[in-house]
This record gives sequence, structure tokens and C-alpha cells, in this order.
Amino acid sequence: MTTFSCVLIGSESLLVGCGEALRAAGHDIRAVVSRDPDIQAWAKGLELVVEDRIAALADRFGAGDFDWLFSIANLNVIPDAVLALPGQGAINFHDGPLPRYAGLNAPVWALINGETSYGISWHMIEGGIDEGDLLAQAEFAVAADDTAFSLNSKCYGAAMDSFADVIAQLDAGAPQRTAQDLSLRSYFARDDRPAAAARLDFHRPAATLAALVRALDFGGYWNPLACPKVEIGGQVLLVGKAEPAGPAHGLPGTVTAVERDSLTVATGDGGLRLSQLTTTEGAVRLPIDLVKTGQILPSPEGGQAAALTNAIAATLKAEPQWRKALNAMHPVPVPLAGPAATDAAAPDWESLRITLPDGLTPDRAALAALAWALLSSGEEAADIALTQ
Repeated sequence: MTTFSCVLIGSESLLVGCGEALRAAGHDIRAVVSRDPDIQAWAKGLELVVEDRIAALADRFGAGDFDWLFSIANLNVIPDAVLALPGQGAINFHDGPLPRYAGLNAPVWALINGETSYGISWHMIEGGIDEGDLLAQAEFAVAADDTAFSLNSKCYGAAMDSFADVIAQLDAGAPQRTAQDLSLRSYFARDDRPAAAARLDFHRPAATLAALVRALDFGGYWNPLACPKVEIGGQVLLVGKAEPAGPAHGLPGTVTAVERDSLTVATGDGGLRLSQLTTTEGAVRLPIDLVKTGQILPSPEGGQAAALTNAIAATLKAEPQWRKALNAMHPVPVPLAGPAATDAAAPDWESLRITLPDGLTPDRAALAALAWALLSSGEEAADIALTQ
């Protein structure tokens, strides 16, 4: 067996699993690059070098100072200066079967496309994105009820199992490289999104729509793409669960059955049972309070579908900035006691229309109200959201 040294880059728990496998095999981990607190805690507990920036590796190491670079669940671009450091090469874990599912969020697109089998890949980092020679792959079946969450879990298990093969190849000093047939390649970009912002189009088959909903079910974890949604009575609601419900009669979108917790809608092929409906703010909505049998739910068509697709595309560039800002918000509690809510779903705010004194502009009035709220709260600083 040939022992080797390595550096690990990644942001998910798979890195820890692979790191432990490397340590158990007697290999030397020189550094770990991650911004994930749990990964950093694991590495520091082992007294390993920890960096939160990939580029910092070029300042710490010289060419050939370690043998292998492992990119494991890493979504950040690795600079060429860092890729030039390992003496033997760089290896990436990809959560899809290459070359058919290159790019990001591959498990989601596989579910949307109705795949019945899937897999993961370990490959060399060289050439274009996800184009390097394959070292190991693992395939497994996609179950009829798999979601993005469960399929990602299967990818994790397959990654750990197949990583043993990768270690064995490197132990032997002879990686078994297989060139990809790039004529079979498909690629999914970071900013690719389901059409019409994942609004359900009831002209499509029930099985296709159910697959879309499952593909966007991340089990409570961050959803990086979009939430499936419908429009009922002019309100957009998120759909938590959808499943085919046998034959259905009526035009696509016709509500054929309503129960307390679910409703069934006719589609282009069969009925679709929808449940776990919520507002975009997370409030639960019961179908029995929303619709009646025979009502027709709209589907996004033509110009509206294109407008929704374009609208979500326009938000993508600024999304990371706003996620960071909103997660760090420190709101100001306004010292006003509103009326007691009799409806659990009622908003916990009220709107008051006031007459401004002469000479006081709306902007100045808003500033005064904000200053009053901040001073009344006893806080030194706070964040606000404004709408016009």
C-alpha cells in the first residue's frame, strides 16, 4: 500500500465521512477547506489545518507539497493556482452519473426527467466542468416515491461505498482512469430553473407533475431551485405533496374531489391529488376552505408562463446577497398592541391610515416612525423592510 497526503475541500457532511475513511486507511490530511461550522469543528478537533477560502491554499502550500486534492460536495470554483498544487492530481465527487448528468442540482433534474435509475461519479478535475476521466461510479434504482431529499441520501451512501474503490486505486498508485464519452453529455447550469417558476401546468400528465413536486422536496433543507405552486382564488400557494390519483374527467385544472387536507385535479392525463398546501409565508391552508368541486384551477400558459420564467431568472444574480442579508436581519419590535387575533391564520399586523401634518412629506414621516420604533425598542441598530 502506498500512503499519500491530501487536502479536502467541501461543504457537506460527506467530506467528514470521506475524511474518516482516508484516516482509517492511514493517509495524511494536510488541510481542510470549508465554511461549514460542523466540518471546521471536526477538522479542528483533529488538529488539522483549517481554511475558509480555497485560494488560501496557494499561500500555504507550494507545488507538490501534497499528493491529492479532493473536492467533495464543493460548489465553488477551484482556482488554477490551487489545482496546480497537488503532485498527483485533483479528484471531484459529482452527485450524478457522468456524462449524462453534469452540472448542478443533477438529482433534481433526474427526478423531473422521470429517470428510473441514477448514480454518482468520482472523476479527475481536468478539462471542462465535470469532463475529467472517471475513477469510480455507482448506480442505483430511483424509487417511485423518491424526493430530492431521499435521492440525495442515496447519493451520499453510494459516494461513501465507492470512495473505498477510489482509495484502493490511489493506494495501488495506479488510478483506473476511464475517459468520458462526451457525446452523451448533458449539462445543467447553476441558474437553470423549472419552467414558469415551478407553477403546475395541469395540461401535463399527472405523473409528470407529481415528479416535479417530488423533485423539489428537499425535506426541510434549503431548496436552491424553486417551490412547486398553484393558484387558487387568485392566491399563489405552495404544494408540499402531489401524487397521481387514477383516471379523471373534465378539463385540465378541474377540481374533481375536495377533502379536508387534499384536493384532486384533472390533468392532461389522469387525476392529481394535492396536499400540504401553504402560503409563501408558511401558513397552512386547508383545501376544504379554498375550493369546491367543479372549480377550474388556472395553468400558466403562453405569455404568463414566459413572464414567470423570466421573473425568477431576474432574481438569481442578487439571490445570494439577499439570502445573506435576510438571514442576518435584526428586526425592530414596534411597541403597539394590535387587536387580538381570532383566526390563527390571520396576520399579526394591522394597517393604519394617518393624515400627515402640513409640510411633512411621506419620506420624513416614515423616517420619524422608524426612529420612534428604534428608540422605543431600546436597540442601537436594527433592520427594516420597506414597500411602496
